[in-house]
Amino acid sequence: MTARKPAEDRREEILEAACAAILQNGLESWTTRDVTSRLGLSVGILFHYFPSARALRAAAFARIAERDLASAFAMEEGLSAAETLRRFLADVLTDATDDTWRTWFDAWTVARDDPEIAEACRELMLAWQSRVEALIRRGVAEGSMTARDPAGAARRLLALIDGLAGHMLPPFCRVAPAEATADLFALARAEGLLGQPELEPERAGGGANPGEAEPC
Repeated sequence: MTARKPAEDRREEILEAACAAILQNGLESWTTRDVTSRLGLSVGILFHYFPSARALRAAAFARIAERDLASAFAMEEGLSAAETLRRFLADVLTDATDDTWRTWFDAWTVARDDPEIAEACRELMLAWQSRVEALIRRGVAEGSMTARDPAGAARRLLALIDGLAGHMLPPFCRVAPAEATADLFALARAEGLLGQPELEPERAGGGANPGEAEPC
């Protein structure tokens, strides 16, 4: 028999199980059975806390994406804006971020037919824009960045990140993580967002050539 838990604890448990199922199986392929089997719950209990499978999916996607945004800038305290940006750019496109990126790409596809996912995507993309733009404005105020258009610089940087992620993941696998990171640093420097050149990562010699990334 399933032990009774406070409502908020049970809801949180269901939400976290849905996050795990989505990261493992994908936003389009997960099922409520993935969640109930993880927790030993009935579907009836699941729908007591979430009105529908779509509502649970949207809430889980939002949790995954919000956590991703928070972790991307968790190291910011005590660092200059330029150093924060360097660390962000070095970490945003790595093998460790693949599951989160797959979830985002699934969300953009699902959003065409799911208003709840579409709204979550809009809100979270605006949150990313706001967060990166605020960082650039801080860098300009500190004197470590020279961008004349912080909003535009943030938009272009995020657009490149999204595009490179698509080229890194299956089925394309045409850009290696190190190459993608070097491209991000190149754009950031062109936008006036970085400091000294020696702090940029170099393209690894002897690695994959452009368009010939190692299979993923």
